[in-house]
Amino acid sequence: MDQTPLPFSLASQSTLELRGTCSVTIRQSGNSKTRATASLAVAADGSKLKPMIIFKGEPRGTIATRELPVSQYANQLALCCQPAAWQDNENMLMWIDECLVPHIQQRADGAPVVLFLDHFRCHYSDTVKAKLDTIDVQLKLIPKGCTSVVQPIDVGVNKPFKD
Repeated sequence: MDQTPLPFSLASQSTLELRGTCSVTIRQSGNSKTRATASLAVAADGSKLKPMIIFKGEPRGTIATRELPVSQYANQLALCCQPAAWQDNENMLMWIDECLVPHIQQRADGAPVVLFLDHFRCHYSDTVKAKLDTIDVQLKLIPKGCTSVVQPIDVGVNKPFKD
């Protein structure tokens, strides 16, 4: 499992201008820096866990309490808010409850479950470790600097998702 940004406005990767022009003006929308975060996970058998989308907002604010629960996607996605639209300890615990636990219940059949995460602080907080212990999930942290080499979610899912 890992996170990847979801920009609301995608800037073009190319421009058109006459040959020899010294500078090229590009236009961006006012939302070019506005984004959400997607927490994506894949199991060793290739099955995908329910995605989580983290929007910018207060965790107990209007969007989180009134809009997200009635979203047409509420059954397919775990939806939450965080002030900077980042994964934090609170929504990491929510991801465990809403995405990991249902997947384990459907597919694991008593097999050992190992969760590989990078060294992002909320991935290995004491509360997250305790929560994983209660559901009998082994946490394995990917060594710093090795994420792009040994974390399949970054290479096989997040990169194509971003592209």
